Amino acid sequence: MPGSKPAQKKRKGKHPSLLKAAARQARRYLRKNMLALLALLVAIAALCVAVYVNVLQPDIRYIPVIVSDTMTVVDRKIDDNGNFVFKFRMRPKFTNFSIKSGFVDRVEFDPQTIANLPDIKITSINKVLIRWHEEKEIDIEFLLTHRTDVLSHLNTSWEVSTDLVMAAFDNTGKKIDKLTSGLFGRIRFKLKGDLKAELKEIR
Repeated sequence: MPGSKPAQKKRKGKHPSLLKAAARQARRYLRKNMLALLALLVAIAALCVAVYVNVLQPDIRYIPVIVSDTMTVVDRKIDDNGNFVFKFRMRPKFTNFSIKSGFVDRVEFDPQTIANLPDIKITSINKVLIRWHEEKEIDIEFLLTHRTDVLSHLNTSWEVSTDLVMAAFDNTGKKIDKLTSGLFGRIRFKLKGDLKAELKEIR
């Protein structure tokens, strides 16, 4: 037993020299293969960039939140052809589930009924970039024209009823049709009311 202690001390004493030798070998290997390692790192970085640019796509989704100013009437008038024209502003909220940023590029409105088909013209979309897990309200303004020819039917009331679904598309052309839960989602709204043009004066 007394003779075993020096052997243990001797084995412990070998570890520093082994570590130093391994460190020297590692330094020699790095010096000899520095260019190859740098080329490998550059290739990996280039591959990551290529995947990010060409493979990954934004995953923009609707946030199912409706507040009082989600949709407002900005202005209304009767145009030169006697049709009622409304200017609407919508503020739907979106988020992005992908590390690839994107934005809402365009929207379309699909009528859900053939009665009282309006003319719709998109006037502006706030194409703000939506990054990973950011929540953004997107301003969308459009003109909605109901063909009524009120100038030929003064002092007459019309009941206007429009049922529309908004289809949004991201900057890759992909349709946005999911909620944050992953379920199918879309924005649908109905406009209903009585319109009347009254003759106030002739001048």
